[in-house]
Amino acid sequence: MKRGTVTGFAVIFLFLLFIPNIHALSVAPGFYRFDFEPNMKKSLTFMVWGVKKLNISYKGADLDPYITLNDPAPGGGPRTVQLLLDLPETMPKPGQNGIEFVALEIREDNAQVGGVAEIHIPILIQAPYPGTYAEMKLFADSVNQGQDVEFKILVNNLGKKDLSAVTPIVKVYSTDNNELIKTIKFDTKSVESGVIEQWIEHMKTTDVVSGPYLAVGNVTYDGGNVIGKNKGFKVGHLYMAISNYSKVLQRGKINKFFIDVESQWNSHIKNVYGTITINGTTEKTPSYAMRPWANMRFAGHFDASELELDEYDAEFAVYYEDQFTKEEGKVRIVDEIKEVTPEIVEEPTGINTTTLAIAGLSVVIVLLIILIIVLLIKKKKE
Repeated sequence: MKRGTVTGFAVIFLFLLFIPNIHALSVAPGFYRFDFEPNMKKSLTFMVWGVKKLNISYKGADLDPYITLNDPAPGGGPRTVQLLLDLPETMPKPGQNGIEFVALEIREDNAQVGGVAEIHIPILIQAPYPGTYAEMKLFADSVNQGQDVEFKILVNNLGKKDLSAVTPIVKVYSTDNNELIKTIKFDTKSVESGVIEQWIEHMKTTDVVSGPYLAVGNVTYDGGNVIGKNKGFKVGHLYMAISNYSKVLQRGKINKFFIDVESQWNSHIKNVYGTITINGTTEKTPSYAMRPWANMRFAGHFDASELELDEYDAEFAVYYEDQFTKEEGKVRIVDEIKEVTPEIVEEPTGINTTTLAIAGLSVVIVLLIILIIVLLIKKKKE
């Protein structure tokens, strides 16, 4: 066999390793959700593609007798299919009823590698509860001091009867000492059957201490029924806390040091960096961008060649937004370090290694494709 042919086979093999997922089973849409109506007739359309052959089925549990599958080419390739629903006058159970649309790849007999793909698409049908029944959701986002916290409550009337008097209330507690901070009252509203009603109120934070809080929401509706939800949130201030740092360095070498930093700010902060100072020598880490409330490890290098075996006073600092946080501690200089300093868990500001790896892999794949084409053309001419 010619050397060029061997090279071509090797290149093709490598290329195939890189493209196992170019063709993949796909289904659209990804879900259906609707409210039940007595004797409802509904056609649900699905498009399936991405593989040569596939089977279509469904799982309807109690709703099986009311479902018909319209598949124009069972066991065939990409196609459009329908589930035809002819629902009864009343659902088998109140609340959420589910059906699953299932697409299953048929593996070819001569397939050498790869598994069989299977996709389940949920179909959710909401049936009303007898009498009065409601569910609620509570939303509260974290903010910085001086910004208002927005509390949003959604009440979904899932019962057959209208609700004439729905009254939410939210109590805000400090999670540090369980102290009641604020009580937020909302207007009373009526909510018709099958309707979702919304309430929004705000809390000022100018006089609120930064930290974690818990919003405890309760909704009272007809007949004294009460439902509740809790939601945690934070009030931030511009501060970076130092939670840990290197305490041991090895004599006679350049050491990696670390500083663990916790952001207590509800916004992104760019160009954050740390420093270490021992015996009058200061070294710094690269700059990092920190996400809101992020915990992050900063890493740099310190030359301990001129230090003796001893314990030194050390100062660790983190700089951000024209501010800094400093922590004083002790660092021991030893002959040998047995433990391994953990690697940083965040990427420095700028292009990260994941992006570079993906870009590099893309270039390799393109070059492989070009090389395969060249080899095939050359072989054809021979």
